[in-house]
Amino acid sequence: MNCQFVEKGGTRDEYAEAVKIIKLVFVPAGELHRLVEKYPHLPLGVTKLIGLRRKHVERHLKYLLFHSNRE
Repeated sequence: MNCQFVEKGGTRDEYAEAVKIIKLVFVPAGELHRLVEKYPHLPLGVTKLIGLRRKHVERHLKYLLFHSNRE
């Protein structure tokens, strides 16, 4: 799936590939700002989620890098 995101200062192209059927939710910037104002704890939850996923990816990458291809 190719996505084009519009940011202040222009657009950027991102690429993502899903390994199974997914739902993609797009939240416009204005709506996101309103949600953060209404639920101030929201950014902390999102940050924690991103951190947990990053740890998972790092562990998986270390496993792939430091184990023999027989394993």
